[in-house]
Amino acid sequence: MARKSPDLTAKFFRTSGALAAPAGLPPAAERLWTAIQRETPLAQWRCADEPLLGAYCRAAALADEAAAHLEAHGQVAPDGKISAWVAVLAAHTKTLAVLGGKLRLSPSSRIRPENFMLRQEPASRRPWELSDADADLLPGLREFNGKGK
Repeated sequence: MARKSPDLTAKFFRTSGALAAPAGLPPAAERLWTAIQRETPLAQWRCADEPLLGAYCRAAALADEAAAHLEAHGQVAPDGKISAWVAVLAAHTKTLAVLGGKLRLSPSSRIRPENFMLRQEPASRRPWELSDADADLLPGLREFNGKGK
């Protein structure tokens, strides 16, 4: 089996520090990238997250641009039709919602039990083992589990 080149390995596995913003990111998207890197734990990011995070930042910048355009000019174009910016805003808002969950940026993805459990220290007892507090709340359960008092 061929050895993996260090460049290939380094591309996907970061050893330390924040992810650098990709080249060509618009200024508004780059500001968001920097803010996200500053506000989230460094351990959350891998180099493989770069394309998704870049897409998230670009979508946020385009959604802001669409919202500003709609605020300035309204949702109805001069010809009486719905402005195309409404569709742009809707598409990029949907992208933000999907990518925000995938990147664990949305509140719901940060408080999901499975994500929370990943950050916890392992329990000293197994989930099916009863503590004294459990036994007080559920009398008779120790006998049912075969533990006895």
